[in-house]
Amino acid sequence: MPHLSEAALLELHTIIERKYHSTIVSGVKDPGLIKSIIERPHLKLYDGYEPYNTVFKKAASLMEGIIRLHPFNDGNKRTGLLAAFVYLQANRHYLVIPLNTVKFTVNIAKNKAQSEKEINKLVDEIAKWLELRCSSNKDDYNKKLVRYVTLPIIGLVAISLTGIGLFIVAKILDEWFAVKMHPEYKKNPKEIMGFLLNKIDDSFKAMKSQSLIEKVPHK
Repeated sequence: MPHLSEAALLELHTIIERKYHSTIVSGVKDPGLIKSIIERPHLKLYDGYEPYNTVFKKAASLMEGIIRLHPFNDGNKRTGLLAAFVYLQANRHYLVIPLNTVKFTVNIAKNKAQSEKEINKLVDEIAKWLELRCSSNKDDYNKKLVRYVTLPIIGLVAISLTGIGLFIVAKILDEWFAVKMHPEYKKNPKEIMGFLLNKIDDSFKAMKSQSLIEKVPHK
């Protein structure tokens, strides 16, 4: 089963920094955490038991680790999502990223799970979220694309045409982008939407061609 190398994860984070972030503090905060997170999906206990025994749990363990442990100085939520996206794509599972994904990643970051049981429960929840939005065949992928992306966009357009539509649309986007928890996100809605739509486009092209879009090294 293909999996991300440490070099691949660092390259993905560099992509995020270059394209979406301009903070003074950047780069890796804790190299040790990077190594630990990379090894998590393939963890085996002394009796051979694998805590993350499906491709979705493996991707979820990457996503949870990056988002909650903050191995980078900035961009951990986007890097976590992108790592799961590329990991799944490398294993021929194509993720449709909904427009409310930002709120989902923020909720992961806020989660206070500490015990092994709590962390495994969170990883399971993330894995289920990923699996529901992934597909390995074009017909199912197209259905999920319509459900999670096309219909919500059509809904926003329809609402915007009503009397107070633009106000309502703004409130919906604030909810999707978790503005209450991160007011700074309100300053860059186009950047956030651009990131989501960019990854949706990558996934669509990869699904269509049945080949990887991201040119990153992996073992």
